[in-house]
Amino acid sequence: HGVPGAFMTMIAHAALERATVELGLGQPAALLDRADRAVRDMLPDSQRLERLATSMDIGLCYVDKASRTIRFAGAHIDLFAACGGEIRNFRGDRGGINDRKPRNFTQMSLDLTPGCVFYLVTDGILDQSGGDRGLPFGRGGFTAWLRDNAALPMEAQEEALTRVLNEFRGDKPQRDDITVLAFRFDPAAPTATKETDS
Repeated sequence: HGVPGAFMTMIAHAALERATVELGLGQPAALLDRADRAVRDMLPDSQRLERLATSMDIGLCYVDKASRTIRFAGAHIDLFAACGGEIRNFRGDRGGINDRKPRNFTQMSLDLTPGCVFYLVTDGILDQSGGDRGLPFGRGGFTAWLRDNAALPMEAQEEALTRVLNEFRGDKPQRDDITVLAFRFDPAAPTATKETDS
């Protein structure tokens, strides 16, 4: 009997709150490390392994506008970046919070390029099967979709991704929760100058 996902979500939320109070927000990997330890402290091993059905997937990004960088750490969450025609995939660690084995999470730093769109994605979208051969949508499918759609306004991207996934899935069931969180930092608009008659 596994504990409902809502219970795990509450525990992970409390663990992340505790971690941010202790460490601040600037180091996502350290936050994931601390949250993982906090969850393990809240649940003795016997209870944790017997009663909790799943670990928790979390992706964190810290945007440092001063240095124009994004620090990313993922517990079973990937980050994609679409900059012009270039698509990059930053893979999170393959384990989640409260996985069977404790781990140290990896932190990556990438440039905050104006106009780029960043996507945190759960493995639900990558693992979804469909198409003619019943294969997963995968990183290749998502990357191809980004090449065609990343320049669209965010609302249009949401509609396009929903449509493509429904077409790809066909009559196959949705295998897992699908979450895509997209964000973008556009270049600052130039300051308007006043013209005066002389």
